[in-house]
Amino acid sequence: MKIVIVGGGAAGTRTAIELRKRDRNSEILIINEKNYREYSPCGMPFVLSGDVKNFEALQTLDNKFYEKMKIGIILGKKVKDIDFKNKKVIYDNTEVDYDKLILATGSYAFVPPIKGLDSESVIVFKDIDDAKKIHEKMKKIKKTVIVGAGLIGLETAYAFVKNNIKVTVVEMLDRVLPVMLDKDMAEIVKKHLEDKGIEIYLNEKVLGIGEKVKTDAREIEYDLVVISSGVRANIDLARKVGIETEFGIKVNKKMETNIKDVYACGDCVECMDFITGKSIMSQLATTAVRQAKVLAENITGRDANFAPVLNTSITELFGLEIGTTGLTVARAENEGIKVITGKYRGKTRPEYMGGEDIVVKIIADEKGKILGSQMIGKSLVGRIDAMCLAILNKMNVKDLANMEYCYAPPVSQEFEPMYIACEFVVKKLR
Repeated sequence: MKIVIVGGGAAGTRTAIELRKRDRNSEILIINEKNYREYSPCGMPFVLSGDVKNFEALQTLDNKFYEKMKIGIILGKKVKDIDFKNKKVIYDNTEVDYDKLILATGSYAFVPPIKGLDSESVIVFKDIDDAKKIHEKMKKIKKTVIVGAGLIGLETAYAFVKNNIKVTVVEMLDRVLPVMLDKDMAEIVKKHLEDKGIEIYLNEKVLGIGEKVKTDAREIEYDLVVISSGVRANIDLARKVGIETEFGIKVNKKMETNIKDVYACGDCVECMDFITGKSIMSQLATTAVRQAKVLAENITGRDANFAPVLNTSITELFGLEIGTTGLTVARAENEGIKVITGKYRGKTRPEYMGGEDIVVKIIADEKGKILGSQMIGKSLVGRIDAMCLAILNKMNVKDLANMEYCYAPPVSQEFEPMYIACEFVVKKLR
């Protein structure tokens, strides 16, 4: 069996690895439009900050790994067409046969309609080439403007501050991290960033970039502008060849498209939201890895389904961790779901053991079923994962408020902050 994967990012590369784990004999070929192997895009801001020594450290798989795994890879070639009838992939003047085809074409940077984007002082931040350009510019600049207050935008702002570069962030929505947080939780993050010297302007639209960055409220001086306004699924090839798409490639639970023997995974595909049952995007590395495993199981004759998603995510900015899973209040209201919330400010450990601040917000429906959680503070990974598990098991706040948990002063509180937040929701239930 010959398996061709279009796209060599996290989804495509992980799929190749998972396939090889299950099948030692099939021929596996990756065709990647970029001139480099798979790397960790999530690590790019931390090379800029100096927390990671260089960009090479983000590429954990070298050529010897591909050779050892017997995974072929073609770099710098863009697939232009697919002949489904004869099962051929076409790039340049070359045709490659396949038995099974996987589209892992990833995503591209969304660029808002702003005048002046063609300036050499403007960089749209999406891939490692962009990161390297920013890294080079950082040696010469003193002030920068970042357009967009999402994860990458704020992590890049952190990198600039660590390098003593003045940062102004402009966000057209009413809060930072608008996908992750409700406004009340986002305000905590905003204040934390402002305390570190970052200027943040919300509810402002950038109109143009000339001698200054012009918004609908002010003009801002800059040496460099970084555009970080989110990403969109790269579905041009899929649309061209007749694969079903909307805002991403449509796949079933087996990761199959509407074309026989053609699969898709990663940033380019739509997923099902666990709570609403609607199609959403889940452009996270963890999603790509899980999809790769499901896809590999099905191609190699086993049976696996990709489960609906909660888009569980986390970051850290200047020592402050920010995590989320499930619905925000804003998303719930947009779906017409009435919610009850509980929020608790506490400590990760007793104060006499140096406990650090933590804020936990729980979102539940009117019957108390947990729909989402947001947390800010320290030691969040296990807590956010626990809330993810609670939602996936359709737990009620009453169950969680009375759940057994571990305690010892060096590591935890006598009263777990998550469960106290659930108790606050319980008190509001009818």
